[in-house]
Amino acid sequence: MYFGSDPDQHGAILDAYLEEEDGEGETAVYDVEAEKEDHEKAVKAIPKRMRFYRAKLDGRGLKAGEEYGKLRKLIMIMIIPFDPFGLNRMRHTVRKACLEVPEMPYDDGATMIFLNTKGNPDDESEELCQFLRYAECSTPKNAITDELWNLHQMVDSVKHDEEVSVRYMRLWESEESIRRKALEEGQALERINTEKEKARADEAEARADVEKAKTAEEKARADEAERKVAELQAIIEGMKIVEGMKEVEGMKTVEGMKEVEGMKKVEGMKEVEGMKKVEGMKEVEGMKKVEGMKEASED
Repeated sequence: MYFGSDPDQHGAILDAYLEEEDGEGETAVYDVEAEKEDHEKAVKAIPKRMRFYRAKLDGRGLKAGEEYGKLRKLIMIMIIPFDPFGLNRMRHTVRKACLEVPEMPYDDGATMIFLNTKGNPDDESEELCQFLRYAECSTPKNAITDELWNLHQMVDSVKHDEEVSVRYMRLWESEESIRRKALEEGQALERINTEKEKARADEAEARADVEKAKTAEEKARADEAERKVAELQAIIEGMKIVEGMKEVEGMKTVEGMKEVEGMKKVEGMKEVEGMKKVEGMKEVEGMKKVEGMKEASED
């Protein structure tokens, strides 16, 4: 039986699905699974795998409007060649219970049974041990009871039934088709998301380039302004130097004028002195002449 038609959801193929009335007049559903993968990841996932299968089975167990009390009993059996719980037991029967009060009755109608074909047979019935030996190696040699022989013939008949093989292959192809479709849709979505991310990255890069260009332009303007300020400062310094030179020249001119004035004064004083000497000489000459004249008149 196959569960799953939505490519976005995980499907499930049940190895064996049975419906049978129990002794209380209720219909019980049996799901029998066989698993050989014993790597750590697969073993650890077994309880969750059984939980998933149970959800699939329970989801189909009630029609619209039916009461929850009509949900059928569910017995899930997993046959494996190892002990997933590491206790070396041949059988583990699991039901839900209250952790605080383990003896409290709690029956949700579901039972999970794990059968280890290589577990310790000491505490199990001979019938179960024989069945698990046959499950481990399904050959006529291991079909040692009438029930196992009938089971072997049934298995052999199913293996050689072309219709069953075709149905199984169609079921497998259907699952593969859904898986491929989901993968393709996922890849397409991933491509779209990648393209969107690339577009966003390109847009961000373009914005960064614009900001970079703006920054460079602002830096160029700042450098130009700084250059003009330096030129203006140089002009001002030059003007200060010229003004200083003019002041020095003016001072030199004033000093020169002062020297000239001083020289003129000296020259004037010399001329006055000369004139005084000439006047003195004239006075002396006049006095000499007067003296001569006096002497002449006395004679």
